[in-house]
Amino acid sequence: MRPGGGRRTRGSTAGGMVAECYITANRLARTARSGGNGRSIIASRHCAADALARLLRGQPLSHGKVSLAWRTAAGPAVAGVTSAALGPDGVLAVTAADAHWTRELRRSQRLLTTRLNQLLGDGVVTRIDVSSRTIR
Repeated sequence: MRPGGGRRTRGSTAGGMVAECYITANRLARTARSGGNGRSIIASRHCAADALARLLRGQPLSHGKVSLAWRTAAGPAVAGVTSAALGPDGVLAVTAADAHWTRELRRSQRLLTTRLNQLLGDGVVTRIDVSSRTIR
């Protein structure tokens, strides 16, 4: 235990990278900020996403990498009703199950593009094109 009631947890990824998170009971909702020792204090909710982003950015671009990033950025519910493929021009073609999901994805394009670029690397996804599997 650290002074102030927090605990320090350490987890490693398959690539040998280590993500350190300092979890303090009264600071769970706060974002990253600098600690006195020059290292960052990362809120627990950001720890897994930060470790995943570091791991993904170091890997070559592939369909599996894009699929994992899409599932992480969009969430399991959205990923379950969509398919996504990244074109060589940086356009992510997303096909949704119906018009409802298409509408919701179009509303979230900016946020999803930001999240995907955080995971895959800056500028990898330039735009998201959303279409529906059903005819309106």
